[in-house]
Amino acid sequence: MSSLFQNKRRILRDGVDLNIQVREIIVHQILTKQIVAGDQLPSIRTAGIYLGVNSATISRGYHALIELGAIERRRGLGMFVTSEAQKLLLKHERQKFLKQDWPTICHRIRSLDIVLGDLRK
Repeated sequence: MSSLFQNKRRILRDGVDLNIQVREIIVHQILTKQIVAGDQLPSIRTAGIYLGVNSATISRGYHALIELGAIERRRGLGMFVTSEAQKLLLKHERQKFLKQDWPTICHRIRSLDIVLGDLRK
């Protein structure tokens, strides 16, 4: 459980809200199956200590994942990865990529006059 955030402090990026980065760390670990359904997340306080950020920041990152259905709060026990997390996050992240990232990538491809054959190399 505590390994979720170990060594992550050094990769936090400037210019991106910390709560979004907390969410991204967890999403990445769920999508790559480093954490799976039923795994417990570190407490908000413990995660804050590992990342060197305020507990409220961790709470906002966790809450975003609760809203997506990827994690659940079990009263008196903590936060846990749901059985549907992998499927829900994969769908959500694909939609986010196609809406936010792909148009920028396509624009860059066109501006550099890159053709499909170049991408297959």
